[in-house]
Amino acid sequence: NLILITTHNIHVSACIRYTNYQTLFFLFHFSNQPAFVTWYAFKENGFHPEKLFDHVTEKNYTVCNDDEYLIIEPYEFHIMEKL
Repeated sequence: NLILITTHNIHVSACIRYTNYQTLFFLFHFSNQPAFVTWYAFKENGFHPEKLFDHVTEKNYTVCNDDEYLIIEPYEFHIMEKL
C-alpha cells in the first residue's frame, strides 16, 4: 500500500499511501527553484483523483489535465488526500 510516483522532476520525490478508505499523496521538493509536476503523476498508477486536500497548506486542489502542472515552491512539501 505504498507506491513511488514518477514525478518527471529530479528535485521532487513522491509516493502514494493508500488503504480501502483513504489515499494520500506525499510530495517533497528539494530545490531552491520552483518545481513543476505534471498532474499525470497523480493518475499514472491507477488512481484518478479529481480533487485533493493538502493537509499542510489546508488548500483544496482540482486535478487538472495531464499537460498542466502543480507548481511546488522551493523546499515545500505536500500531504494531499484524495477527496
